[in-house]
Amino acid sequence: MTTTARQIADVHGTPSLRLPHDAAMVAALAFALALAASPALAQSAAAPPAPPAVSPAIQGYGDHDKTCLAWSDGCVSCRAGADHAAACTNIGIACQPQAIACSERQEKQDKPAK
Repeated sequence: MTTTARQIADVHGTPSLRLPHDAAMVAALAFALALAASPALAQSAAAPPAPPAVSPAIQGYGDHDKTCLAWSDGCVSCRAGADHAAACTNIGIACQPQAIACSERQEKQDKPAK
């Protein structure tokens, strides 16, 4: 017999080999810990999520409001170029976008009098 196990008689009087109570508890806790840690290990091994791309809504805002030259949602700032294409900054790592607002408008051109 080993020192970590002892031989006891079961209900029928047949000797059986069982772990002491403390060793059984340690084994049960180790098993439970392994089960609990396996989803966390699988999750940490997965690739981190890709950063969100700039929303098409922010890039297309200049097409929606032709008089707006620069606009922002608090995270991404865009400016209309000479060809009216939007040039936008990258989004910050922990930024929460707000409603899009125009920060610079085209000056109104007065129509010439006839």
